[in-house]
Amino acid sequence: MTTAGAGSRRRLFAPSTVEAGIFGLSLLTGPVVSRALGDDDRGTLAAVVVPVQLLVWMLHLGVPYGSAMLVRDIRPRLLLDSTWRLVAMVHLPVAVVGWLAAPWLLDEHGAAAVRWFRIGLLGLLVALPAMTALHLRLFDTGGTWRTSLATHLYLVLYTIAIIVLAVMDQLSLETALAAWVSSFIGAYVIVAVVHRAPPHSLGDGAVLRRQLRTGHPQAVVTLATISLGRLDQVFLGAVGSSAELGHYAVAATAAQMSLPVANGVATVVMPDAFQRDDSDLQRSATRLVFQLSAAIAITTAITAPWLLPWVFGSDFRASTGLLWLMLPGQVAFNTAWVANARQLGKRRGRAAAKAIGAAAVVYATLLGPVVVLTGAAGAAVLTSACQGLFLVGVFRRRVQLPTVEAQDVQVG
Repeated sequence: MTTAGAGSRRRLFAPSTVEAGIFGLSLLTGPVVSRALGDDDRGTLAAVVVPVQLLVWMLHLGVPYGSAMLVRDIRPRLLLDSTWRLVAMVHLPVAVVGWLAAPWLLDEHGAAAVRWFRIGLLGLLVALPAMTALHLRLFDTGGTWRTSLATHLYLVLYTIAIIVLAVMDQLSLETALAAWVSSFIGAYVIVAVVHRAPPHSLGDGAVLRRQLRTGHPQAVVTLATISLGRLDQVFLGAVGSSAELGHYAVAATAAQMSLPVANGVATVVMPDAFQRDDSDLQRSATRLVFQLSAAIAITTAITAPWLLPWVFGSDFRASTGLLWLMLPGQVAFNTAWVANARQLGKRRGRAAAKAIGAAAVVYATLLGPVVVLTGAAGAAVLTSACQGLFLVGVFRRRVQLPTVEAQDVQVG
């Protein structure tokens, strides 16, 4: 191995190690929370947490990525201030609507769920500027373990809070909701303060329009990723049994054991591709992630028959077969994710969005009938197949020439 190659691998491994460590810690909270709260309260916790998180992610609207792509043309301060304009125009009204709709949305979950859901919506008011500031930092310095830690800081804070509450025998639905809300909002506030995201003004409308136009491919990528990662469990929850959904959820979590590797490598590859036309790091990243993901998948497949029942209980032995069906797709997804990150860094955002968008459209179209006809096993096969389709789409499009998605005009 050359010195350059060894250096590239060290750069790739640092964020991946942090991502894997955070993912491993976060796995501790599932069994701890489930045993402390029971099925009903655990469902209430999910009913509060999942909608707020998905809403925050979707309402990024690609602006953090679009801002990073425009940083050579527009001053970072103006980019940050313009995100606050979007918060005032879109995020604040959405938060108000969510606040008013909370009693109806969470009617079956009680007053505590409504209260903490409403508080959690405050995350909408700081998440976008915080993540924009983090993306500007990422594309300036490159992916490091610090940026990976900052990206997932809320998971670290939440895991620590849950463990402390459990040790003190104070873990209840109320305290678990309080731990999540304070970690979720607190992490964004910390990132915003550290990276100087608080507003100096409400920015500029023309700049905001460019941020949205440049970032819209990333918005498509986000929506497609959510579809590939969440819709299966939504459909199973609607038409399947609770036991079937539980087995599927455990299998899906186990299949993602290699995902932190891909996420960590992608955070290094995307800014490197933005800064340089080509590098040893970019050339080796996709191959390295494929090799590591395949190794983790094989190990997981071999150990699953005894590991899943040991960790989750004997009832979850049925998750093993579903896991085997999902593992090939996860390897394909990880490989495509890193290749897609290179496309995004090279400002080939439309090609990147089309690759995963096409897979998501096929997935959303076929998932309902497949789940009705074949249940959890069919959903697992379709998930793997569409993740493979994502990989095929990425490698078909990666040879296209870069598309310039932002005007090269100095602003501010």
